Amino acid sequence: MKPARRAFLLTVAAAALTAACGRQPPAQTTDALWSLVLPDTDGREQALAQWRGAPLLVNFWASWCAPCRKEMPMLAEMSRRFAPVQFVGIGLDSAEVVTLWRKAQKTPYPLLVGKSAVLDEVAALGNEARALPFTLLLDAQGAVFRVWLGAVPPEALHAALQDVGAKP
Repeated sequence: MKPARRAFLLTVAAAALTAACGRQPPAQTTDALWSLVLPDTDGREQALAQWRGAPLLVNFWASWCAPCRKEMPMLAEMSRRFAPVQFVGIGLDSAEVVTLWRKAQKTPYPLLVGKSAVLDEVAALGNEARALPFTLLLDAQGAVFRVWLGAVPPEALHAALQDVGAKP
């Protein structure tokens, strides 16, 4: 499937599921998420488990995903304002593309490189459609606090970050 068509289909799927934005998912295990070990933009393996113990926002994105590109500056700003929350982006692109994105956008939080199979591993956490963007906010105990399928509305993210205990 051509990247433009794939991006269009994922955008349509995400738009159709906007009612799910910001929902609290039913209790489920986050083992698959915490067991992820992915390379960063320098090629070093990074375990998501290293960020346990504090709130964590994980954003799954791709450079070919228009809503992903649109929301990333807002995520960068929120990561600066809510410094106690660790933000992590998982780019479903090549390492070269994710590295170029990080340099061009000066993303202030870690970007890891994943393959589309990563979405299969975390689908049970609220992204059965395996669409992008997909964002998880976990509380300090490591439980899923909020899930967004599609672009995160800035107001909803701001409120959720405060609800999870972060102070700007």
